[in-house]
Amino acid sequence: MRDDKRPAKVVLQPKLIELKEGETLMLHLIATYFEPPAAVTFVLFRDGGKLPLSNETVSVFMRMLSPQKAYGSSATLVTDSSGKCIMPIEKEAAVYKAIICAPGWSVVTTVDARETRNPHVKIYLPDKPQLLVRVVEQQDKPTSAYVHLHAEGELFWENIGSTDNNGIMKIYGLPDGEYDLVATPKSIYAYSEPHHSAVFPPVRVSVLEGEVEKPIEVTLKLPRCIKVAGKTITKRGTSEEPLPYASIRLERDGTSINKFTLIASSGQDGSFEFPAVPLGNYILRATHMACEESEIHLSLTDREVIESGIVNVMVKLNYVGLGGISGKLVDGSGQPVGKATVSVLKAYGRGEYVFNTVETKEDGSFTITNLPTGQYSVELRASEGGITLRNIKVGGDKITEMGVIKLPPPAVVIGKVKVHDESWLDELQVFACPPATAEHLLTYLQHSLTPPETIVKQIANISEDGKFMLRLPAGEYELVIYGRPLLLPVSKRLTLKPAERVSVEFALPQPSQIEGQVKRIDNGEPVSMAIITVYTPSGRKIAQTVTDINGCYKVRNIPPGTYSVRCKGEGLAAAVRHHVKLDSGDCAIVDFNLSPGASVYGRIIRKGGGKTEFRFYQVLPNADASLASSVNPNGEFRIEHLPPGRHVIMLFIGGELIEAKEVILREGEEKHIVIEL
Repeated sequence: MRDDKRPAKVVLQPKLIELKEGETLMLHLIATYFEPPAAVTFVLFRDGGKLPLSNETVSVFMRMLSPQKAYGSSATLVTDSSGKCIMPIEKEAAVYKAIICAPGWSVVTTVDARETRNPHVKIYLPDKPQLLVRVVEQQDKPTSAYVHLHAEGELFWENIGSTDNNGIMKIYGLPDGEYDLVATPKSIYAYSEPHHSAVFPPVRVSVLEGEVEKPIEVTLKLPRCIKVAGKTITKRGTSEEPLPYASIRLERDGTSINKFTLIASSGQDGSFEFPAVPLGNYILRATHMACEESEIHLSLTDREVIESGIVNVMVKLNYVGLGGISGKLVDGSGQPVGKATVSVLKAYGRGEYVFNTVETKEDGSFTITNLPTGQYSVELRASEGGITLRNIKVGGDKITEMGVIKLPPPAVVIGKVKVHDESWLDELQVFACPPATAEHLLTYLQHSLTPPETIVKQIANISEDGKFMLRLPAGEYELVIYGRPLLLPVSKRLTLKPAERVSVEFALPQPSQIEGQVKRIDNGEPVSMAIITVYTPSGRKIAQTVTDINGCYKVRNIPPGTYSVRCKGEGLAAAVRHHVKLDSGDCAIVDFNLSPGASVYGRIIRKGGGKTEFRFYQVLPNADASLASSVNPNGEFRIEHLPPGRHVIMLFIGGELIEAKEVILREGEEKHIVIEL
């Protein structure tokens, strides 16, 4: 056992000795500690815990819940004869949500890896599941499909595995709450509500945790689908030949921004296929680097098409060839700039992506080939910080000359970061980005993703004495300090001129913390594994943790400010404490006493019986976004875990209040309301 009480394997280095009769020998042995790799051991039991689930191939998905919701991992494992399988943990100790599934069943559980690097989790599959899902196609014929689950308040949909060959999936281990379920064909692995809900509408269910007397039965019906197969060809000279590696997008026709889209690519013989396409009107777009885009309109609604079950298409793309660019980069005095980065940027949607990147040679020259014809932006960036941008049109089968490009001198930013704890400096970085992309940068950083060059223009590390330096072209910038110790970024805006030298200082305030204990109001017992979430006044979630076995929690490194703290315990009413004010270095005590929750469910109707699209409506009790509930396409909604008392149920669309209704709830009550528009 180590000094910190964490288990470790000890290896002694052997030493050969010779002992004489009666001799006493002092011996020194070198011991080496080897920590076992961090991993979760799952032990699965079936038949209500009577028998181990042995020699079963299972898929395991893990997503971090605390301290951040950014990391996920997956693996396919095989249980041994005792039902055991081991899942590595690649990140630091944390609380994870785990989904373990095999065809026909899926179980959701929580893994607390904060106290030990190697937690053991026993999972019992009861005789009766919480949800019994049946997936059918036309004429109610059972079919195998993927099932996707979304918990209310979560950001992501989870693929929780596939049904068995009879279209059945049994779901276990869900905490009580509101869930959306949807089924998709096996050709669609990931589900996105904005892109898929018009074709695969979700079904909402309410789940209560605990022993199940009768499973909630849910039937998910797949739309009628047919197969679309085809071949891409191109004409060069007088002959036609198959076109491999073409990108094929099958996009549902309509005016919606988020259209249902399927993607494939052609093989060596030019062939491609979409195994299951819901009926409707589509646009098939085929693109290839050396060809013009081709577009075909497909109607998958004709009777003869439906009866045949397959549509065959031939897509012809006109060959135009690939082009390139060349040029030479010099500094303000005309000297060549070697080892500068030349990036070719292509417009995509509302932004740009880097199509290709090369370095200039010692004489400042560069050449980039294999560029499809079209309009590009070319960014030239020297290691000393100078940047210039040029727009250019590239033609096919030729090199477009850009000539001599003069690089303007950069501005130099000398910075200093003051912190209360110098160990933070190793984990903090400085990001320079245009003000217009600052929000996008924050989204990347808070999800532990590396921001692309189109969002952040330069990144600098901070030295041990808190200093950093940036070389940037003239322009307006947002300088953002962010890293693991900070829950919120610290930023300053600068306007820089060519060759200007600017000093800037960041003084990070001493962080504060929120701690407390969660108990049941009816018996005073502590509530373990309650989820504690901290929000800014604008509703942005900055931290989340869970209570320990004594119901206690602690959230550290919170910058000074005013926050809301939400507490949700399993099977209990959610509670929110608003206006929690923290000054520099404060420790706020926020305790919660949770009561058995009440529920409000109901329907939205339009006076006169008119039809309304409810997909983008939200219901908020007391204008509290942390308790928001979405409205399904039929206008139905349900809000769980409300504390007893007076509530105002408010209906919003696009941030605008449409209607409100007051209700008074008693402990454990379920109340039905109707909201008329």
